[in-house]
Amino acid sequence: MSKRNIPKVLFSEFQKNIKTGDIFAWGDKGLISTAIRFATRSSISHVGIFVWLEGMLFVCDATYKHKVSYHYAEPYFKNYLENGGGKIYWGRPRNQFYSEDEIKQRIKPTLGKSYDSWNSPRSFIFRSKKDDRYYCSEWEADISGTDEFYLLSKRGILPLDTVNKCENQIRQLIFS
Repeated sequence: MSKRNIPKVLFSEFQKNIKTGDIFAWGDKGLISTAIRFATRSSISHVGIFVWLEGMLFVCDATYKHKVSYHYAEPYFKNYLENGGGKIYWGRPRNQFYSEDEIKQRIKPTLGKSYDSWNSPRSFIFRSKKDDRYYCSEWEADISGTDEFYLLSKRGILPLDTVNKCENQIRQLIFS
């Protein structure tokens, strides 16, 4: 992500503008995140998708600890920040192939799938996909069906690729 001046918005006021399929991203100072940021030459180390279910805002992502799973958005982010996390960003991808309902349907068969801890580094280096495990940005691109996934699927997709497809629609989320 470029060092441009990214607008800040209060999450509690902004969440009504979030749609299913929008992305969140962050990059923190933890060991794994630092390794990802170093290997990808980026300030971003993790991405996921916002999902509205029965009037409540969730995030869904692929993580080593939780596999592919849903989390209530606000507590998930607050826990991240309370445990030393860095900045959290929202973005709206351009050129999504699927509607909000289709994205929800595409998520269902991936729930509980394992995080691709071995292939993540290998994919960053060799740009290949060999199984049905996911690392975060690969999962997001597969679910959202953005055109970049089809262009990059032969080489893997990095967290920064996910953020870059949001063009100028990036906001830093602030929590009170």
